[in-house]
This record gives sequence, C-alpha cells and structure tokens, in this order.
Amino acid sequence: MTELVRTIYGKMLVPRFDTNQTPALRGGRALNHKEISILVDLVQHERPGAVFLDIGANVGAYSFALRPYCSKTLSFEPQRILFNMICGSIAINGWTNAYAYHCAIGARDEMIEIPQFDYSRTMSFGSIEFGESQRERLTQERTYDADKVEYVQVVPLDNFNFPRLDLIKIDAEGFELKILDGAKGTIRTHKPIIMIEHSKVHAPTLRHRLVEEFGYKKVTDTGDDFLCMN
Repeated sequence: MTELVRTIYGKMLVPRFDTNQTPALRGGRALNHKEISILVDLVQHERPGAVFLDIGANVGAYSFALRPYCSKTLSFEPQRILFNMICGSIAINGWTNAYAYHCAIGARDEMIEIPQFDYSRTMSFGSIEFGESQRERLTQERTYDADKVEYVQVVPLDNFNFPRLDLIKIDAEGFELKILDGAKGTIRTHKPIIMIEHSKVHAPTLRHRLVEEFGYKKVTDTGDDFLCMN
C-alpha cells in the first residue's frame, strides 16, 4: 500500500494505488510542480527564512519542496494514512525543520469523521472530501463500516498563535472558506502570502472575502488557485 519514491524534493513515501499525485512523483516531481515553483521563487525573493503552512498536505510535496528555503514547514493532513506517510518521509530524510500535524484546519474546535475509502485500491486519495458527502465522483464509492469509524480533530488556525508566518498553501477539497473563518486573527496579524484552491468552493465569494475581509490587494487566478499578496 505504501511505496518509496525518489524525487527532486527527497525520498518520499506515497500511496501505491493513488492515481493523481503518486504517478507524477514516480517521475521525480509533483503534479503541481509549476505552482510549487511559484512559491519557491516568492520565498526566495520576498520571504527568506519563511515559515510555511501546508494545509491539506496530502503526502507533503509542497512542504518538502519548500523546506530547503524555509526556516520551518508545517504540514496539516487529516487522513491518517497520508499523515503517516508524511511522518515517514520526514524521518527517512532526517529533516529537522519539517513538522507534521494529524488534524484538519477549520472554523471551530470539533471532531469530524474521516471518510472511509480503501487505500489498497486505485483512487485519487488527495480528492477525498470531508463532510456529509463526496461531491467529486471518484473511482471508489465512499463506504461505511461501524467497526472502522475514525475521527480527527478540527483546529482553527488562530489556536496556534504563530510568532511568525509568511506563506500558506490551502488545498482542502471544499473546506477553504471554513479554514478562513478560523484564521481571521492569524491572517490579519501576519498578512502571509496565500495560495488557496477555489475549484470546490464558490470562487467569487472566496475572492471577495480575500479582498474585502482580509485586505489582499493582489488576488491572481492561477487556474485552480488564487495567489494572494499585498
């Protein structure tokens, strides 16, 4: 179920049967390498020694790619199986400035159920949506087995009280607006560069909040994401 691949970011543990990120990483770089390159360039020129938050980290490609240019990277991943792979990758490489948290980031403190899928069968595991239903059609149907129910803690970003924060990437499969709800103080205090996916939320609403509520002057649509800067 787990496969070790060698990438330009380091050795990584990935889900063998993933159909999205894993095939790209077998080739040496992430599916989102273009977006990663944009953030690396911004960190190098705008925020040297940055603290980077990878919210919805999947297997950690963004975190590991940005790690050499940051003082600290923090990966947040609510899927236990993927979180374990992130921890394994950090341990294998001996990275001391990469941190991993098994939690979801959201609007308020609560426990939510982890959706049940079979990691030993093919599927895009980074497309799993937390909530009552799975809206994006996947190659597996979401199942329910009472004996396999797991919960994960939801934590508002404001609870962390970061002393420094420079860059946030948010890819949370429809949780993006809830994440902003729980991060108002953090964003207003630090004004980090934000790359946030908009493909599973109402993009105009998200853009309006970033501009009007959080005061971002530059909100650029890069395709599936908004890149927010001042």
